[in-house]
Amino acid sequence: MPCSLAFGLGSYFFGPLRPVIFLWARAWAGVVFSVSRYPETIYLCLAMSYKKDTRCNPASVFYGGHMATIKSFKDAAFQAAKANDSLSDAARFVFEKCPTILDGIPDDVLTDLNEGWMLRYGEKHPEQIYIRVDGNLVLPSGKVPEKAEKVGVSVYSAMSYSQQAFGQLKNTDPALHGVIKTKRDAWSKYRKNRQTDLLRAIRELVSGGSRTRVATDDFAVYIVKHLENAVTRCKNAAARGDASANLALLERQIKAFWSTK
Repeated sequence: MPCSLAFGLGSYFFGPLRPVIFLWARAWAGVVFSVSRYPETIYLCLAMSYKKDTRCNPASVFYGGHMATIKSFKDAAFQAAKANDSLSDAARFVFEKCPTILDGIPDDVLTDLNEGWMLRYGEKHPEQIYIRVDGNLVLPSGKVPEKAEKVGVSVYSAMSYSQQAFGQLKNTDPALHGVIKTKRDAWSKYRKNRQTDLLRAIRELVSGGSRTRVATDDFAVYIVKHLENAVTRCKNAAARGDASANLALLERQIKAFWSTK
């Protein structure tokens, strides 16, 4: 709407190791690992480094998320500037498609933004597999017994619960409720921070800031863009089942607007 490469390594250093997922993020300079589910990744990475395999830098691996390989202060500055430019470009696109966003984010626009932020969050925090031990859900630290009950939890599964269904889990499955609450809270904080970043970037574009000021349209041009955006939003709302999104009515209203002299 407008407004991994993955491969398995059966063994590398000594003995078989669990498959390791390599993810090349387009804007990152190096190899990124998912270590929350595969703690032995660190040992594999150290082994690769010892054998002078340049595909892995131990400094790029840490628990709880992903980290790009930064080779120097110069490279750090380059990567930061690149990320900043990407944010600026995204802010410009959003503002051009939704000029009133600083007055409030329309529901359909926020839905699309949230889906985009969740895609990135899901890349950084992939699904984790828990096992039940004495009624609790824990992340396995070694070989998982074949008969163990496994429960996969990701940001997508955590956020798929309605507020009511999530609340009921507190009574029906307290252990799962606790895990999901942690996931939901972390996602909520991430989403809020990304929204703040985007709106700040848009304000800087509008006010001039350190970036190029966005040209202000003539009022007549603004009206045309506003009405075109209204039609697009109406179509998207209707596609979601919004009964109030009457495209035929809106088109008649717009026609009446333009016919008024």
